[in-house]
Amino acid sequence: MPLILSCTKWRQDEFVRFHLNQGLMVLMLATICAALGFVPVLEQVALSLTLLVDVLSLVGLITALRRRAAPLPFIGLLVARFHPF
Repeated sequence: MPLILSCTKWRQDEFVRFHLNQGLMVLMLATICAALGFVPVLEQVALSLTLLVDVLSLVGLITALRRRAAPLPFIGLLVARFHPF
């Protein structure tokens, strides 16, 4: 979803850019957690982190549907340092 919005005319909207950056960060964290799941020693840690990322994703979805721009816990700090859009 974040990559689709980055190609649309709404990309310049501040609300869309805010959620685009947060969604991209959640996607990157989910990818890292999935990669950690392939390491035999870290399977349980990766599963726990994946559940945390899933919860953050749902909170972000609910926040976006309510038309609010509230930063996600921990994700907001990462987006403040690294914001590609």
